[in-house]
Amino acid sequence: MLFVFDGGELDEDAQARIAFVDGELDEWRFVAADQLDRYTIPRLVRRLHTAMAARGQGRAVYSEHGVEPAG
Repeated sequence: MLFVFDGGELDEDAQARIAFVDGELDEWRFVAADQLDRYTIPRLVRRLHTAMAARGQGRAVYSEHGVEPAG
């Protein structure tokens, strides 16, 4: 399973406090939606676009592999 959660917006102070303590990640950045394919794999890009569309519509969404089931 993969879950995508909307954590809200981060002000500059919150951004400055981001720290990675376990060594799994060493960098973070904001990326424009149309640039996601430069930073991650296609199946994750699909899921992120679906999540962003749902956020823009003010709703939660269930999807399978980043695609909402017909029905």
